[in-house]
Amino acid sequence: MKKFVKYLMLALVALSFGEVRAEELPYAPGEHIQLTINFKWAFRSDIATVDLNLKEDSDSTWHSLASIRTKPFFDAFYKIRDIYECKFRPDKEVTPVWYHRSVQEGKYWVEASYDWTPDALEMKASIDKSTRPHRDTLYKEDYIIHDIINIFYAVRAQNIGPDNHMDTRFLIVDRDIMEVRARYVETEYKKMKGREEKVPTRKIAIAVRSVTPSFDTNNVGLVLDAEWPEGEEFGQEGIFLWLTEDGNRLPVAFKAPLKMGSINGVLEEASGLKYE
Repeated sequence: MKKFVKYLMLALVALSFGEVRAEELPYAPGEHIQLTINFKWAFRSDIATVDLNLKEDSDSTWHSLASIRTKPFFDAFYKIRDIYECKFRPDKEVTPVWYHRSVQEGKYWVEASYDWTPDALEMKASIDKSTRPHRDTLYKEDYIIHDIINIFYAVRAQNIGPDNHMDTRFLIVDRDIMEVRARYVETEYKKMKGREEKVPTRKIAIAVRSVTPSFDTNNVGLVLDAEWPEGEEFGQEGIFLWLTEDGNRLPVAFKAPLKMGSINGVLEEASGLKYE
């Protein structure tokens, strides 16, 4: 259970980068999104809520704060009070600047911070955990490593569709690097709270794999590739994300399989949207 939130946030990830100008971003400071998370196995049970708030940090950076809380009933079994926050530049790559995790899950806790150089090709991670001593790690790569909150906004910045070229990008989870691929599947009409009629969404299929041997994702049951195939084939895709087809590209729902059941999320409310 202590890794529950890691895979919950991973389930929100689908990534493809193109030429996106800052003024074309589908969100702006003042946006608030709330998701209800449920576990489904024989029956469905709402277990947690995720709140994301975006604000302007300075003239050149925006700040997102995500909080995750278990529902009162589940607090008695496994209480989660987690904070994830990041700062990024509102440019075409949604370039990461800073990331912080404060995790409280039962007796397990994490305090971690990540700082990027201006070109985002070097990143220093400083991590404290209840399960091991303090650890500092310096990453130097020829590609941008995104944090798990930043990449959520990077996904929405891309107009993923039938004709998009799909690239591979990376994200950091603790000290581990994950590789992500996503592709458009189809337009699907989904229920959305507050709307009388179903809304058109783009269904995105996501495949994820670890590029560091210390992260055994298969223990959690996500469907992964052993190797990325060439061309248009993306292999096994176990995570699905539905984004609205309007200018906001809101996450209406997601689904991620586990060995027993699945983690699912639905959009509960959204306010302060760029396009009302």
